[in-house]
Amino acid sequence: MIAGPLLSRLFLPADFGHYSMLMAVVGIVSVAVTLRLDNLIPTSMDYSASFWLVAICTSAGAVLCLPISVLLGLPWLQAVFVSYAVLATVIFNSFYYIKISEDRVLRAALARSIQSSGAIGGQVMLGMMSFGLGGLLVGELIGRTLAVSFISQKVESRSKGQLTACWHEQWDKARWLLPSAVLGAFSLQLLPLGMVPAVGATSAGIFMLAYRMVVIPNSLLAKVTSDSMLVELTRARKQEVSCERLVEQCCGRLFIAAVGIYGVLAVHGDWLFRLILGEKWHSAGELAVWLSVLVAGWSIASPMAAVFIAFNKTRWSLMLSLLDIANRLTALVIGWVTSDILFASKALAIGGVIVYGLSVISALSLSGASMLSIWTSFCRPVAALLALLAMSAFLLGVGFFWTALLCGGLVSVLALWLITYGK
Repeated sequence: MIAGPLLSRLFLPADFGHYSMLMAVVGIVSVAVTLRLDNLIPTSMDYSASFWLVAICTSAGAVLCLPISVLLGLPWLQAVFVSYAVLATVIFNSFYYIKISEDRVLRAALARSIQSSGAIGGQVMLGMMSFGLGGLLVGELIGRTLAVSFISQKVESRSKGQLTACWHEQWDKARWLLPSAVLGAFSLQLLPLGMVPAVGATSAGIFMLAYRMVVIPNSLLAKVTSDSMLVELTRARKQEVSCERLVEQCCGRLFIAAVGIYGVLAVHGDWLFRLILGEKWHSAGELAVWLSVLVAGWSIASPMAAVFIAFNKTRWSLMLSLLDIANRLTALVIGWVTSDILFASKALAIGGVIVYGLSVISALSLSGASMLSIWTSFCRPVAALLALLAMSAFLLGVGFFWTALLCGGLVSVLALWLITYGK
């Protein structure tokens, strides 16, 4: 949110469109080359063996990325970017999962913050030197390199026999998790991958900057929540302890966080984005409102998906990923047919709420959690937050700007207090 105004004045919307498309390629390939073994590190009996399996798979994949990218027509700089970014992403994620497994959650979260701030800092510095698209790419690599340097630690070596045993242990789970994960990554990256051909580089760039700014709080918070929940659920399952209460509390707090962050942004995002991004990006304001609705649902459904992994029900996750892809493809088709990025964003948000709602309901059903119990525990604080949010929207609509802003700020503060000190 802070870097957006700087980046919007240093780079053209078309630069962001092409940059987002390359980042989408990195996101999909990073999942595929690991065979999804990295996601199983928290549940592995031998973290070190799992790490080296991931390192072997990733190194081979990153090496192959370079010639394949060139053959597909990418310039050399962009091909090198894809290859290096894939390698850095997977190595970072592997160390990240080790930190989560060792209950070093704060250091893991700090590493992600370093990655984001390092990338943005590098992009701002290079943007001031008028590097254009190259500045965005190199800045991203700076952030990823800093994050890997910060989170890395010594990992014990393993013999060929130990790696083989670990492979047999993990592959039975990974072979079902991999299709779901690749489809999930494709679903996640479908928008930046398809927006340029659907609505053009300039409109795609405006959409992706708004999307990036809206999704940053979720990328920092939901990832840590998701992995922490996976570890806790795995422990509970191993100890044969009931998981219902854990899932219910997590779901309630995620809903409160979504209201406190994205509810407020949905109400105030229009004027805020118009103000901070400048005239070239004026349409980002309307997009931010609908993207906030989309990411609010995602911020709840993404951590709750840990239930599918903990209960070894990855086929459920696969089916929900297919629904998410169908929703995003529909939005891209609407954008291509109408050439209206706002209309496509509205369709995306409405469909996303439906898909993510189904995902949360499925996770609750699988874990045995009760919607009634969640409602009983959280109905009063949630009702109070929603009432304040509605008042903020009403006051903003009738022209009481500062009073509306005060109500919106109060919603965020109360949500933070409830998450930290509530039930």
